[in-house]
Amino acid sequence: IPCAFVVGTTDEGETYIVMEFLRGRDLEHLISSEPPMPWRRAFALALQICDALQAAHARNIIHRDVKPSNCFLIQEGEDGGDLLKLIDFGIAKDLAASGDPTGTGMVLGTPGYIAPELVTGDAAPSALTDVYALGVTLYKLLTHRLPWEGRSHVDVVVSQRHDPPHPIRE
Repeated sequence: IPCAFVVGTTDEGETYIVMEFLRGRDLEHLISSEPPMPWRRAFALALQICDALQAAHARNIIHRDVKPSNCFLIQEGEDGGDLLKLIDFGIAKDLAASGDPTGTGMVLGTPGYIAPELVTGDAAPSALTDVYALGVTLYKLLTHRLPWEGRSHVDVVVSQRHDPPHPIRE
């Protein structure tokens, strides 16, 4: 997770954060420019995402938008020397905070990475929904596609609920 050096408020009441500057590229760019990733490299990257999520979840924060474009490679190496940071906590939720600024029934995240039970209202956001999105991210690293696809978000959700995912080996 990127380091935040300063958090403050301007005289006009605007909140700001001064964070470390990252050089590199996100996993979505890597996916679009390289062949599907060998499983060992994908596994090593997934472990780093797990570490970031564990740190956030230990503080009762859920990310709610884990996906390749929010996983930023700051170092790349063929021999497992990749170094990744989980970025964009813009729609993260503090589970310990009272109230819900997103409103009842509102689902946040990126279609295809959102756990289907969130969309249908059968569950509330939790650490498990981040783990689901991590699984979809890992699937995309290995296959260059989502486990369920459709012409619309509704098609994807229906497919998630009723169809098996596309087999990875296809």
